[in-house]
Amino acid sequence: MKTINRLFSVLFLMVLIYLLGCENKQNPVVSNNSNNFKLAINSSILLVNDSIKISITMNNNIESEYIFQWSVNMGKIKGSGHQVKYIAPENTGTARFYVTIHDSHSNFFTLSDSIVIVKQLIILKADDMYWDNINTISDNWSKFIELIFRKGIKASLGVIGKSLEYASNDYFIILNYLNSTGQFELWNHGYDHVLNEINENGESYCEFKNTSYLHQQQHLEKTQELGKNKLNIIFRTFGAPGNAFDETTFKLIDENDEILIWFFGNPKSKKLVLKRYGEIEFPIFNPDFNKFMETYDRERDYYVLQLHPNKWDDSRFAEFEKIVDYLIENKSKFITPLEYYQYIQLKMLGTNL
Repeated sequence: MKTINRLFSVLFLMVLIYLLGCENKQNPVVSNNSNNFKLAINSSILLVNDSIKISITMNNNIESEYIFQWSVNMGKIKGSGHQVKYIAPENTGTARFYVTIHDSHSNFFTLSDSIVIVKQLIILKADDMYWDNINTISDNWSKFIELIFRKGIKASLGVIGKSLEYASNDYFIILNYLNSTGQFELWNHGYDHVLNEINENGESYCEFKNTSYLHQQQHLEKTQELGKNKLNIIFRTFGAPGNAFDETTFKLIDENDEILIWFFGNPKSKKLVLKRYGEIEFPIFNPDFNKFMETYDRERDYYVLQLHPNKWDDSRFAEFEKIVDYLIENKSKFITPLEYYQYIQLKMLGTNL
């Protein structure tokens, strides 16, 4: 009998220990700590086969306390921890990222974000934005801007600085609005747009070609100052009128801290020089879809396409629209010069991981 009682006592003790253990045991729960974390992709687009850095940031040190499980529906993730490298696939689409974060108490939560994988980047370089003393901006510029909005794409507008000196306030309001939409970048297209004039020595010169360092410096910086004073904008991109420049321009642009991007500039520059791979106008002022297609390479990473909308008639606008529609169908993405600069910087960070 004593043996049986002892056995029951032992069994009771074991059951009690088990039950106490069950009360104290915590099942994994979904944590509400996700507000302390951020999934940072820092770009909305990525070219096929390109790579980019993706990070998890937190208010304090995260590496010693958390485990990160990454997944993506297309492409590859390389590495582990709170910072990884993403490599885009060959095909276009939307890459959706998920990272589940586990803490040391078996709590977890999931963050997600996405990035669009595109085949080609397109920068529209629209030259010669100037104040119209009758309509503020010309009918042609209005038509071009409306087309950009209607197609849901982006363009860059080369502002001639001199018109900012005496333009009406309505002009500043319009330019500020265009800049604020994110669909347009305003850039420095020189001060007076002088082309192919003859100097006292009988030599041909342009605003930024065969002129003195002081002359070019004053024209570049005056337009920069007008952008800041009249528009509250720092022009980050420069393009010389007629794309005409010399070694003096090269030195000047490299010395300027505000300019980051140079349209069709000297390839030796330390700035981001956007190259001229293709054309829309054949000849200048005349968009031509068929001629564009003869030289267009759909596998090229990016194109800068120069435009002069203020010189177009209805048939030329129609040709331009055909080109835009084709590029959209080809899964090309229209971006601004500054967005391309930021994209290159992020790409370099991703490559160095």
